[in-house]
Amino acid sequence: MHEVPATPDTPWRFLAMTETPPFNHVELAEHVSEPLIGGAKRWVTLQPLPEAEYELETRASDLVLRMVAAKVSHAEAIFIADPFDRSSGLFHRDGTPRDTFLPWRVAAEMMGGAEFLGSMALPHGSRNYLFHRDGTAVLAVWNSTPVTESVYLGEGVRQIDLWGRVRGPLNADRQAGEEQQFAVDQLPTFLTGLSLPLAQWRLQCAFDPNELAGVSAGPEVTVFRFRNTFPTSASGTVSMDPPPAWDVPSPEMRFKLGTHEELRWDLPVMFHSDVSGGPQNVRIDFDVTADRRYRFSVLCDVRVGPKDIAIELKSWLDETGQLVVEQNLVNRTQGPLSFNCLLFAPGRRRVRQQVLDAGPGRNTRIFTLPDGEELIGKELWLRAEQLGGRRLLNQRVTAEP
Repeated sequence: MHEVPATPDTPWRFLAMTETPPFNHVELAEHVSEPLIGGAKRWVTLQPLPEAEYELETRASDLVLRMVAAKVSHAEAIFIADPFDRSSGLFHRDGTPRDTFLPWRVAAEMMGGAEFLGSMALPHGSRNYLFHRDGTAVLAVWNSTPVTESVYLGEGVRQIDLWGRVRGPLNADRQAGEEQQFAVDQLPTFLTGLSLPLAQWRLQCAFDPNELAGVSAGPEVTVFRFRNTFPTSASGTVSMDPPPAWDVPSPEMRFKLGTHEELRWDLPVMFHSDVSGGPQNVRIDFDVTADRRYRFSVLCDVRVGPKDIAIELKSWLDETGQLVVEQNLVNRTQGPLSFNCLLFAPGRRRVRQQVLDAGPGRNTRIFTLPDGEELIGKELWLRAEQLGGRRLLNQRVTAEP
């Protein structure tokens, strides 16, 4: 990144971000988000990956994801450093387009002049970024593994891939609560025709606080807040679909909101002793009447369990057919902690390990279960009870080969 000073022909200062060697989209986002100096503008120059070294889909995906990263970081302008470069340009020397020109053009048309709004939680965790321009909304979305997402986004939603091919409109019956379904994989695609008020409604829904201890003797109270983002008043019902091991006495309420008015809904939650810890998506269902009727669900993040301790689990079959379960206890406190860890598998005796005086950082223990093939696809439950303390963690994982 270097500063380009003002000149008589360009009476402004800006920071030009060039890539040598090229950043991937994650690295680019980190660098572009650095603070600007003295009111300078942020310009980003990109160059596609070399044609001789990478397949077309890899080059197209990498280029578009870097464009998205720059746009999310509020870059004022995004350029191709050398569009006629012999190994990685968008054009041949005679001006005819090369195979990366179309992905560049599609992404530029989708995001050009648009403002980044945020990201929404999708059922299968697909990465996504929402942009708006002139009252319309566009969603860039992708996933590391192929999934089918199901969510209601409005009427007339279309899916456009990097080659400009259009699928849709993706039909959904808003009054029946139906949702659009669309395939997502490693190649980013764009969804257009989204309802901007509905997308904004999704973005501002949140729990406050969104971190709960999960071990209190009485109920813990969190507040679910949302705001009417439609240009008219809105009324209807909101209901919570509690995750397993949650008890919510009154999980539904009626509301009526004026334009831009916010509602804060107090929710006392009682947790069972086997409540799962870690990040969780809580589903909230809305039935809203504004300019017309809308029925849709929103996923909101909540973390359950102590902030300073986490458990990570993964499993695999070893060469002898045993199921190996690796437990990583992450201690974020300043001192040692001890835990009694119990692993429960369907139809098996529980297995115990102790973690004694585990200092800050990652502490690993290994469980082995014979005849592991019988457990593949089944849920395992790990319970960690602090020795000499009140911390209690539950973690579940599906056994994998």
